[in-house]
Amino acid sequence: MTQSHESLPGDPLAGQRPRRLLVGPGAPVDEAHELARRLEIPVESVPADHPQLGGARGHPPDPDDASLTWTVEGLAWLGPSGHVRVDFTDGRVGRRVRQGISAREPLARAIGLGGRTRPRIRRVLDATAGLGRDAFLLASLGCDVVAVERHPVVGALLADGLRRLPDDVLEGRLRYAAGDAREVLAGHPTDPPDVVPADWQPETVYIDPMFPARRKAALVKKDMQTLQGLVPESPEHELAALLDLALRHASRRVVVKRPTGAPALDAATRPSHAVTGGRTTRYDVYVTSTNTD
Repeated sequence: MTQSHESLPGDPLAGQRPRRLLVGPGAPVDEAHELARRLEIPVESVPADHPQLGGARGHPPDPDDASLTWTVEGLAWLGPSGHVRVDFTDGRVGRRVRQGISAREPLARAIGLGGRTRPRIRRVLDATAGLGRDAFLLASLGCDVVAVERHPVVGALLADGLRRLPDDVLEGRLRYAAGDAREVLAGHPTDPPDVVPADWQPETVYIDPMFPARRKAALVKKDMQTLQGLVPESPEHELAALLDLALRHASRRVVVKRPTGAPALDAATRPSHAVTGGRTTRYDVYVTSTNTD
């Protein structure tokens, strides 16, 4: 992406931080210490039967401990609903891909995929990647996806999930960039620096703001309940600024995931159309080119 000089509003996201990083047997020690250094938290080496790792019979993990744990199974955040770990192979999203996904699914249609084998749109920037599920699905459908996440803990979980993913699953079509998507769209250097080549421009920018917490907790997936306690909602003005930048930099379209019945992200900017994603979700599509296929 080319360098520009657009101003970036707001401050970086500041959410709850873990109290410590517990490292169990089989975890990559060097990577664990580097993560703890970046998060400015202490590291503790613990045995496999430590209660917070879930290995002690009769002693369940304490959800108020607010710890990160790293074992042979990967990095996890321990919250009120248990451990949250990104698993693209044996987890829910991996099973969904193995069972078969279609370019006619609501998200794929909103992004602009077409045909049975090749997407019409190939380059996608997921501006609010979270745990990377939608980015993984799009990459599985053949898109070249850059997933951007600015919350350091959520980003670390996503990066670890990608680290454990076999190379031949996506063949490099999904890359993670730490930081604020507004800075990435504005052409600022990424972390790592080679994630977005200088000549790479997204055809579609995908924005999935975290939905407001629902009163009926049963309607919210377990890991989403945990993340809602970790990551605060983004202010409306920051999301509006992100949408504005996305509309200027996406060559084909911008897609915003919204709760069914909620207003558009920015009242001053009306979407071109919407794709229904089930009872609780819709995808607002903003076409940025005259090619609307």
